[in-house]
Amino acid sequence: MTKILTAEQIRACDQYTIEHEPISSEDLMYRASGQFCNWFRNHAPNRPKILVLCGMGNNGGDGLVIAHLLHQKGYPVEVAIIRFTEKGSKDFNHYYYQYQGNFPFHEVQKKEELPDLKKYQVLIDGIFGSGLNRPVEGLAASIIDAANHSGKEIIAIDIASGLFSEHKAKGQHPIIQPKHTVSFQVGKLAFYLPENHIHVGQLHIVDIGLDKAFIAEQESDYAAGSLKKIREILIPRQKYDHKGSFGHALLIAGSYGKAGACILAAKAALRSGLGLLTVHCPQKCVEVIQTSVPEAMVLPDEMGTKFFTKPHQTDQYDALGAGPGLSTETAAKEAMNILFAQHPSPMVLDADALNIISQSPHLLAAIPSGSILTPHPKEFERLAGKSENQFERLQNLQALAVEHQVVCLIKGANTAIGFPDGKIIFNPTGNPGMATAGSGDVLTGIITALFAQGYASSEAAMIGVFVHGLAGDLAAKEFGQTSLIASDIIEKLPQAFQRLYQDLW
Repeated sequence: MTKILTAEQIRACDQYTIEHEPISSEDLMYRASGQFCNWFRNHAPNRPKILVLCGMGNNGGDGLVIAHLLHQKGYPVEVAIIRFTEKGSKDFNHYYYQYQGNFPFHEVQKKEELPDLKKYQVLIDGIFGSGLNRPVEGLAASIIDAANHSGKEIIAIDIASGLFSEHKAKGQHPIIQPKHTVSFQVGKLAFYLPENHIHVGQLHIVDIGLDKAFIAEQESDYAAGSLKKIREILIPRQKYDHKGSFGHALLIAGSYGKAGACILAAKAALRSGLGLLTVHCPQKCVEVIQTSVPEAMVLPDEMGTKFFTKPHQTDQYDALGAGPGLSTETAAKEAMNILFAQHPSPMVLDADALNIISQSPHLLAAIPSGSILTPHPKEFERLAGKSENQFERLQNLQALAVEHQVVCLIKGANTAIGFPDGKIIFNPTGNPGMATAGSGDVLTGIITALFAQGYASSEAAMIGVFVHGLAGDLAAKEFGQTSLIASDIIEKLPQAFQRLYQDLW
């Protein structure tokens, strides 16, 4: 995993590296800019005409060095110095006087002095960095607006100008809308929130050699997941393992007209390494489930022909998943009350199970510790209350997970997984094509299967979300995002798990 640090912590990492490597601040800036340029030269080898927009702080200093390095490599590059203040930072001034005259500089004290953006193919944004602490206004605001309306490809240095790294700005102000953000060393919280997607574009994090031991010592509630972390917690199969070694899960799902949700979850569970699966479903769903998922055992509801009405005994199962297609009929609500009373062990709760809980608040307190909740944003809102912005929603996620000692994830781009200790991890896999009916049911099946195989709830959630997104990425590559359906994700699960376990067996 990669820690997500605050702007203050990143400055402390810079300073520690400067003092203990040791390296001067100017040379560290040069090194960081060099890493940006290494990325850029791979991204744009055809040498487009570039305008670097430089503010007066260290982000602008990065821009000056980037312009110098690209100029050395034969790129046609010019710089616009946005003089929204009289004095530049020490490192900005160092490189400003060193490079002035080496390539075209445009001094911009009012918007009319900005060069015609139509002349350039790429704009590199170095106006403001992560130290911004007040809304953008005046000259800088007008330049950001001009860049956003230019139609040119914009690449942000470290963070888009105007974007606050760890909180929501009060009021409205312009923010750069880059196609790419090339950030230094570690991610920033703002990068992983849905409302900021147009201010991040595609994220690339480059290593600039900050002291890794010092970074490891920094306290943070946030991190970005990684394949490396997932591989560290995978349990390889052994030669003499058998189906009993990989758990027996109970899936309580389906209702009349919604057997498909149950089928998708069941198929996904069986494709995720589960040894045995029993499906509890209403009587009218038995035939279609037995036909569609012959590998699963089916346990008909004793009384319910169309809906879940009463749970069977559950203590013989290694994991229990409930919710896909369950319905919120009165009988199902009553059955969920009974289930919570008789099953004190952790369970995986999704879809209508969560909707029933949100309609019966006493059930929220009854959720067994260690359970995994998998709501989409609206389901989460019904559970935890409304939030004004994504930063507040993360606080609600943290509070719910800690108060009820559960693992709770909010599905979507960069799915956020909240843990009982208050930590939150953002998942890196997945794509917009997965926003399709049944995708969440597939995830429930995957996580339930992993839970049954002996993974801790935190591990089952992390692996499940990662492999679900990876299978979705593989499906999108073959079928395209527009045409992707939930069954395609299941079809790609074997390939996704193969990638996870590659070189481990």
